[in-house]
Amino acid sequence: MLQQLGTFLILLVAAAHFTSSTEVPTDRVVPETEPTEQQPRNRTCNGICVIYFQCHENKIVPPMLGKRYVPDDSEPECPYRKYVCCEKRSALEGPRTTTGKPTSEATCGFRTRKRTFPWMVIVYREELDDPTNQLFYQCGASLIAPNVALTVAHCVLDKPKERLVIRAGEWRLETEHQNRRVAQLITRKASNVHSLANDVALIVLSEPFQLTETIQPICLPPKETSFDRSDCFTVGWDRMLVCNGFALIRKRTWGEQAVVPHDVCPHVLPPVRPVQPFLCAGGVITQDMCPRNSTGFPLVCPIPGSPHHYYQAGIVAMPNGCDDNGAPGIFVQVAHYRDWINQQLVQRKIPARDYIYEIVNTKPLKPSQSFMSG
Repeated sequence: MLQQLGTFLILLVAAAHFTSSTEVPTDRVVPETEPTEQQPRNRTCNGICVIYFQCHENKIVPPMLGKRYVPDDSEPECPYRKYVCCEKRSALEGPRTTTGKPTSEATCGFRTRKRTFPWMVIVYREELDDPTNQLFYQCGASLIAPNVALTVAHCVLDKPKERLVIRAGEWRLETEHQNRRVAQLITRKASNVHSLANDVALIVLSEPFQLTETIQPICLPPKETSFDRSDCFTVGWDRMLVCNGFALIRKRTWGEQAVVPHDVCPHVLPPVRPVQPFLCAGGVITQDMCPRNSTGFPLVCPIPGSPHHYYQAGIVAMPNGCDDNGAPGIFVQVAHYRDWINQQLVQRKIPARDYIYEIVNTKPLKPSQSFMSG
């Protein structure tokens, strides 16, 4: 009897040990307030996100003068680790839109439909050895007159104009659009692809686009315009859906791009940077946008006093991306090249009303007179 009882106790202890050692551990419930590597940081910065050592007393400073400590998760306002929210200000506004038709004579820079960008055009190229006669994406551009587009020079340098096609009005592949051939490519002398010096080009079309609600020129800013801290935005190709090797849908999207102050811009760029003049913007928060395919597209900002019209502040030269750790994108400064652009357009008798907003509330001016305002 005692022997049977002892055997029973041994089996009972062994069973208990087996149960405890083979018990499957339950997953730990992570509180919603506990940060994890998989959870996105709170992107609520209403200033400029910079690396922690470039912010001192809420001012952006050169790298050697700023903070010496690494921020922890108590500063989660920026989308990247070790970044802090500096020079806090009111939240950026998104691109503003209106409905209906323009109420003034000015047509440049006007948007009538949400998420449409009527000044945005695409540069395609043809390949001679392609038996399907397909068009291949080259870069973006902006329409500044019915028959003139503006882009970066490194997009079209060494490209035969006979192989380029300019398309306007395309939102998706199934939307109506217009194609035009290129009559002339105009670039600045001494354009440098590597330093981005004089990285600006005009594309003169073989015939003008027919202007519609979704095809309109953008306004050019006066020569001395400053866009520091402006609530601007840009657009680019977001994604391309592919089925059986064929592109079906390409989607464009916009993203807010806070213009970094001119004196701060050199300090937030990588060591390899372009020569002046240029703008840098973004690196804060972009809404649903990784603009890898935005080279050549415009950076536009609301015109003061007329929020439904827009100036083109810059041209995307070196876009930022979602994996760039918050580095800003680099833009050609359009205002700096106004004299050269004006000269080229006057020579080709392009009406100033196509691209100058200032004439809307004044008597019509001759092209040479209108340029005096900027």
